[in-house]
Amino acid sequence: MSEPTSRRPTGVGWPDASQPAQPSTAQPSPPSSSPPPAPAAESAPADDEFARRAQSYRAQSYRAGAPRRPITLPPARPGTVTAAAVILFISAGLAALACGGVNLLAGQAGLTRSEQTLLLMVSALFGVIAVTDTVLGYYILQGRQWARITTIVLSAISIAVGLIGAIAAAGSGADGGAGSCFGIIVNGVVIGLLSGSTAAEYFRAISD
Repeated sequence: MSEPTSRRPTGVGWPDASQPAQPSTAQPSPPSSSPPPAPAAESAPADDEFARRAQSYRAQSYRAGAPRRPITLPPARPGTVTAAAVILFISAGLAALACGGVNLLAGQAGLTRSEQTLLLMVSALFGVIAVTDTVLGYYILQGRQWARITTIVLSAISIAVGLIGAIAAAGSGADGGAGSCFGIIVNGVVIGLLSGSTAAEYFRAISD
């Protein structure tokens, strides 16, 4: 006696029992080739960069809007100041010539050691005067107040020394009074040129 055949419902949606089951042909989906999303970048460096740029911009805006100091031109140099500097340069040139002449005289034969030493000392004094007058004349043209004051003081000392020399020469009857008087006049002119109100205002304006 044969076993009863199991009956399966047939119809729409049910597979036919007489047909063998077909294996599933669905292919697995290939892995996505797109890279995984990158993690969100930290916001601290970006915030720091933004703050730095904002601060720089504010600083530039402040500098651009800050009031600027007016540009003031130095005052014109008075003619008295230029004349005083020219006199100093001429005095420096004469002192340099005197220095060379005394050096030649000290090298002459027939002089004692003490005479040569004295002439060399006088030559060195003329050399110092030449250098000093050149430096003072240059800085007077630059409007330096210390150069003006130094020149006035040294000129006053030269006048005092010249007066003493003139008196001594007149008392001894020796020549040399004319040279002393010339030096007194020249130094007096320099003091007058640098002591005037125009020169004083010019040096004060340059120093400020």
